[in-house]
Amino acid sequence: MDIDSILAELAIELGLPSLALSNSGTCSIMIDEKMKVDLEANETRDIVRIIGNVNALASIVDTEQYKSFLEANLSSLEGNIRFAIDSRARELIMFTQLDMLHVDANEFKTILESFVNELEEWLKKVGNSDIQRVDSSAQNEEISNAMSNAMDENPFAMKI
Repeated sequence: MDIDSILAELAIELGLPSLALSNSGTCSIMIDEKMKVDLEANETRDIVRIIGNVNALASIVDTEQYKSFLEANLSSLEGNIRFAIDSRARELIMFTQLDMLHVDANEFKTILESFVNELEEWLKKVGNSDIQRVDSSAQNEEISNAMSNAMDENPFAMKI
């Protein structure tokens, strides 16, 4: 089933008549007025990414914090949900990518619901300082710049 049909069906169920991909293949869904989930489709709309912002890179300040996110990629995230760095937005994101040629409407809804639940849990962890934050803007800037430089030097760093 194609993503446009799935979103039209979801729009009716959720009472969001404007839920549809833009001409550029993107849309956002605001959940409980506190969490935004973005959908991005490729040009042919057969690949769709579900993306949620977890934290600004400047708020993550030590290797233990990065380690917790990387370990979660292997062990504690649902399905194909993963953490990555969006270097343009300078954010730690959570995302999953779907091949829409093999996803029906019910499966899409289940994946989206799992994604939202997982994102909500990680946002609670970040907000509750399970992942420590430091207010030192100089230190944050230094670490953020170091991460950005490392991503520029690493051809395998994911850039969305």
